[in-house]
Amino acid sequence: MGEPLQSGSFDETESVCSRADVLAALKAILATGEFARSQSISRLLEYVVTNTLNGREESLKEYNLGVDVFERGQDFDPRLDNIVRVQARKLRQRLAAYYAAPRSGVRIELPTGCYVPTFHPIETASKGAVAVESETEPGPRGHRSRTGYWVAIGALAGFLAGFVCANRLSRPLPETGSMPRVPALLVPLVAAGGDAEEARIAASVTQLLRTRLSRMAGLKVVDTQPARGFTLEGSARRTGGRIALTVSLWGDREKRGHGLRCAVTAQDNVPAAELLAGLLVERMMADVRNLLEGNPRSGPGWGAAAEDFDASEDFGIEGKTASNGPWSYGWEQQLSGPLRLYSRPFQVKYWGIDAAGWSQNGEGPENGDHCCPFVAKNTSGREVREQVIEIPANQLWFHPGPKGEFSVVRWQGKAAGRYVVEARFSALTLTSSDVHVAKNGVPLMDGAIDGPGVWQDVLIRNLLCVPDDAIDFVVGFGQNHNYNSDSTGLDARITAMRPGS
Repeated sequence: MGEPLQSGSFDETESVCSRADVLAALKAILATGEFARSQSISRLLEYVVTNTLNGREESLKEYNLGVDVFERGQDFDPRLDNIVRVQARKLRQRLAAYYAAPRSGVRIELPTGCYVPTFHPIETASKGAVAVESETEPGPRGHRSRTGYWVAIGALAGFLAGFVCANRLSRPLPETGSMPRVPALLVPLVAAGGDAEEARIAASVTQLLRTRLSRMAGLKVVDTQPARGFTLEGSARRTGGRIALTVSLWGDREKRGHGLRCAVTAQDNVPAAELLAGLLVERMMADVRNLLEGNPRSGPGWGAAAEDFDASEDFGIEGKTASNGPWSYGWEQQLSGPLRLYSRPFQVKYWGIDAAGWSQNGEGPENGDHCCPFVAKNTSGREVREQVIEIPANQLWFHPGPKGEFSVVRWQGKAAGRYVVEARFSALTLTSSDVHVAKNGVPLMDGAIDGPGVWQDVLIRNLLCVPDDAIDFVVGFGQNHNYNSDSTGLDARITAMRPGS
């Protein structure tokens, strides 16, 4: 359980969420039946919240939680016992379910990949959600899926909350009227294959984007290439019974010259194109808002069902082979060629923090240098910030090899069904890499990470899989044919779709 609150440890003058409001929200959550029936999850929530309010975020590490909350003893090894990761995942799911109903006061969240909760004023998030509701227009067929509509609303509301109070020290944002008006050029999406359905949905996404951009505070939609600001462009491509939508955003408000800032790719069956368009646009609008507020690295989130498999949370180096349950780690000499599993695990100090992973020879990343293709995880619980390198706590990342080797994280499920694949590839340094998602060697998404601060988001819905189908997340050394500084972050989740989702 959390320690008694210490007077003065939580600076309310620097937070938009008061201590009293946070405690009231915590008490209300713990009183619900879902939490009352699970003492372990309730203990975890109370522990992380009270320690955060006491100013002890540094203590919220996996080892401490295993010992203090789950009573695993001083010999607890998070690499061998995943109790904390499993229970934290369940806590996130229950919090999401709790806040799916109308609430007031403070929203408590536990971001994926860390154990420090964030506190958001619900009224701010609600305003964002209402704004989207008022802006939603019917698609070309005169209607949109009600289920998809609310999924998109929920996803956006979650993102907007993060813009207001990303952590307990967040300060209130400036008034809307004082925000600079950043020009944004929207290039109409193209029908990549000339298909009529592609053209229809491309026009629909373009109109939806234009509506959102024109109503977004701080932006000014323009008709010519701006000297500074944003440019959005994209495509719709139909392959058989599926359609893929992509929107890319170029430039930024300071015009740093970093090139591509972010791209979003979403794929689903053609009959779900309207729902897919809504999800894609809401996700891109969240990214635009993040960039406007100088908070570009909000994690991936589409409002999907709770994840079944998480590449980072499930990662480990125990065992004799480079695999952990449905996940395996290796390299390919050619894209979609034979996968060769990494042969040896490693544990190294990378810029002073603990990193663990797999490679061909048991060597891992060294300060400022990389020997070979590998996959690794920041296991220290602390963020790396050194020179031009930035690796968040608990971040999974991989790196191509000097001879053109592609590094691969592979998932293979054992149950037939339809799945949702969510992923984010992100630059962790001066990265110039090519990134891919493939099923059984067939490309589902091909993209590029070109410069610091760049990311590529992926949503693939209704992906039919049978046992042992392979979904690969791949990184290569990019157009510059140089493997140096190509550390690429990977956040990947795979979820079995529930009926009606």
